Amino acid sequence: MSKKITFLPDKTTITVDDGENLLTAAASAGVYIHAFCGGEGVCGKCKVKIKEGQVSSERAHLKAAEYEHGVRLACQTAVLSDLVVEIPEAMDKDGRALKRKPKTTRAISARSLEALIGKWDVDPPVEKRFIKLDPPSMEDNAPDLQRLLRGIRKGCFECKEPTYDHPEMLRELPFILREANWEITAILLRGKREEEPDRIIAVEPGNTTDRLYGLAVDIGTTT
Repeated sequence: MSKKITFLPDKTTITVDDGENLLTAAASAGVYIHAFCGGEGVCGKCKVKIKEGQVSSERAHLKAAEYEHGVRLACQTAVLSDLVVEIPEAMDKDGRALKRKPKTTRAISARSLEALIGKWDVDPPVEKRFIKLDPPSMEDNAPDLQRLLRGIRKGCFECKEPTYDHPEMLRELPFILREANWEITAILLRGKREEEPDRIIAVEPGNTTDRLYGLAVDIGTTT
């Protein structure tokens, strides 16, 4: 049986199925509720007040006085009847701010961006080196891996021999070298300390030195 939920103070209404999760219902209605933990019942931030109606919920993260006055965690609340739910004022303001469209937009050119943040010296720990290797011959029948290591150190006799620990790379190396006609790009990870050698993490066919990208992932937590 369907249940009607009214969210205050905006008086937004939505009809949901019996037993629907209150946080899910709010999201479907476009009503913003803090849920930093993704609705797992961990952060305790999705507090709302049940003004009218019946719900099924747990008391986790709630003080006794809050629970007695109808405060519930939306993510841990199931709808059992028609409801009137009050969203806290601070949370409602945040929701309005998220919905507000900017009055103006301004494109930032590369020149203006440089003026804003200044110049950056980029020194990534990952480096790409394009190498042209000599193909095997009767006079030079060194193994493929040894040929690669020799090519990386060519012109840098004081450099330490790089290490390698990727079995997949070793399996694919003979095919990559021959398909690329012995012109490859070695991807090296710099040693953490000066005395540590570089480490080969991949080999790509051809010259791919103009394509070096990074990815940063921030996995945050909220208490």
